Amino acid sequence: YILFLPLEIFVLVNFFKEKKYDIIQVNGVPHFKSVIAAKLSNTELIWIIEDSYSPKLILFIFKLFVKLFNPKIIYLSNNVYKFYLKGLNINKKNRFKIMSPTNSKYFQRKNFRNRKIINVCTVSGIIKIKDTETYLKVAIDVLKKHNNLRFFFAGRGTKSENGYYKRIMAIYNSLDPKIRKKITFLGMSSNIKNLLEKSDIFLFTSKSEGGPIAVWEAMSMKLPVVTTRIGGTPEYIENGYSGYLCKVGDYKQLSNRISNLSKNIYLRKKFGIRSRIVVEQFLDSKIISKKYQKVYESVFRKL
Repeated sequence: YILFLPLEIFVLVNFFKEKKYDIIQVNGVPHFKSVIAAKLSNTELIWIIEDSYSPKLILFIFKLFVKLFNPKIIYLSNNVYKFYLKGLNINKKNRFKIMSPTNSKYFQRKNFRNRKIINVCTVSGIIKIKDTETYLKVAIDVLKKHNNLRFFFAGRGTKSENGYYKRIMAIYNSLDPKIRKKITFLGMSSNIKNLLEKSDIFLFTSKSEGGPIAVWEAMSMKLPVVTTRIGGTPEYIENGYSGYLCKVGDYKQLSNRISNLSKNIYLRKKFGIRSRIVVEQFLDSKIISKKYQKVYESVFRKL
């Protein structure tokens, strides 16, 4: 990264100048090369901040860049703002809160099914920040109390965290066979909508997020959501009214919420219907795209 830094910035600057872009949009905190290149090419910059966690060094560099370059910033949620931007004294005209979207037209279901077997699913990477270990703890705790639940995990590990993936699989493979057969790791799935359609509850155990699109997709499919209180979830899920918000890592609280929903189809329906309304009003891609359009227009008018 350090060795090729000057060369890559030089290439980017020439590329931006050649294309004569009006605006450079940088997605994610660590993309410092693009930020420098945009400024050196004298191009207007919009920096999108999408998560609520970074190592201290990355956080320090980000704050330094914001002070030096004064970019336009789009942040996803209040939690993202508190982590990255609080105390930076950024002009209100230079910051915009826009959540990540979902397609409510695609992610929709017509009917609820009253099944004897309750399917609980999640869509996530098998990495530390997603806290797959807590997901397993929740599943184990619930399955010890209830025989009619099944857990499905769509997602895979990464090369950078292969050790964590192996540890999760070791825990999984060491489970009592009666418990293990009720927990299924699906790997990567090409049809998330189908998985959500066959599910009754959505469980999300992540430690940090900006705007968890997987949660928005589940809400759009009228699934009751049990999630940790991270990212934008407290802004779009009312605890006990449209879903359940739990403390990060508190597998007992999460499992109790799952148990409660599994026994009450009417509560599942209420949460699901209310969640769908939230998505239609605030999180649909058409609504979010209009917000982005307004930002682009406001920046372009000043050029």
